[in-house]
Amino acid sequence: MEVIWTEKAEKTYTKNYEYLVENWSMLVAEKFDEQFTIYQKIPF
Repeated sequence: MEVIWTEKAEKTYTKNYEYLVENWSMLVAEKFDEQFTIYQKIPF
């Protein structure tokens, strides 16, 4: 299954990831990264 990123989704992801990196531990940010990737999978 191919993952398609919309521009809005990518900007939202980047913004949220940067916020987590700045404010929380890298471990938490990486966990968020995993979860976000799962939720953003759009089958076409």
